[in-house]
Amino acid sequence: MSQNPEVIDVFLCHTSANKDWVRGLAERLEVEMVGDRPLRVFFDEWDIAPGENILTRIEQGLAQARFVAVALSPALTDASWPMLEWQTQVYDDPTGKRGRIIPLIVEKFDSVTQRPLEIPLPLRLLRYINFSNEGHFERQFQLLLARIRGDRPSRGRQSALADRIATVNPVAGPEAPALVDETVLGNLFRAELPEWIYSDISSTSSQSDIWESLGDHLRSPFLLHAH
Repeated sequence: MSQNPEVIDVFLCHTSANKDWVRGLAERLEVEMVGDRPLRVFFDEWDIAPGENILTRIEQGLAQARFVAVALSPALTDASWPMLEWQTQVYDDPTGKRGRIIPLIVEKFDSVTQRPLEIPLPLRLLRYINFSNEGHFERQFQLLLARIRGDRPSRGRQSALADRIATVNPVAGPEAPALVDETVLGNLFRAELPEWIYSDISSTSSQSDIWESLGDHLRSPFLLHAH
């Protein structure tokens, strides 16, 4: 890697406490494409070989990277090396005009102590991508991928519907889940009305009795409601 001049699309800044999660994210990213080439990440396990100078390789990775994704968790705010990595990028671009830093919320609460995440002040000014809810991983992953590819956020009805579906964001910890209306998508199959609709009063309240009386020769759909 140190002898390879290829562009690095994203440098993954993280702490060892989130190593497994970040490795999974890196694996997902590297099967994607940017234009006509594979997407490339800088992940320390893959890009710092035994015997190489760690600080030098990190410096090279940061210099080559188009984006720096910071995997935020309570553990990361206590770690010196990851803090040094993202702070050097803030120093180079204090107002965030270049948009290189992408905050990724991995955990809102410490899994052991339940201590809440305190996002460092320079990163609070940036729009983050919320990976804290595993059920919304794919939606958030697509947001990250679009940013790396240089795509703007989608607009209009499709974007609004997707945002509504992703409204619920429960997390482990003292934060209470929000109560929202459910959205049901009913346009997945084509539906055709029957040519005739019959209605009559029945003396039975059992659906099985109706199926039995119809016999095998007639299997029409029906609704049974209050006789």
